[in-house]
Amino acid sequence: MKINFDQRLMDLELNPLEWETNACPICRRGRTSKPATLKVLCADALVQGYTDARGQPIQIPGDEHVRRFKLAMKVMQGGELDISVEDVALIRDLVKLRFTPLFAGQIWLMIDPEKGATVNE
Repeated sequence: MKINFDQRLMDLELNPLEWETNACPICRRGRTSKPATLKVLCADALVQGYTDARGQPIQIPGDEHVRRFKLAMKVMQGGELDISVEDVALIRDLVKLRFTPLFAGQIWLMIDPEKGATVNE
């Protein structure tokens, strides 16, 4: 399915949102802010680590790490990309874990408008 990953996310008053990254003492990156685009947020969701309900890290196989990394790199190219149904499902699942409804709801509607409106997920 074709998805335009350059789409911007908006706040509830339809003003463009910004995405802020925290400073990193290891790589010495300072705190930054950039437009909250579909590509930036989906790539971020793909490369994060997640924890279970007890706060324990969720272990995933090495090949899944590679899959997520490659997909994040593809998404970061931006523009209109052809993404498989399986990859859209993965992004949806990770976005749901990573973001609040303001971000996740818009992302779901942008990547899969028919399923984005599904209730009871």
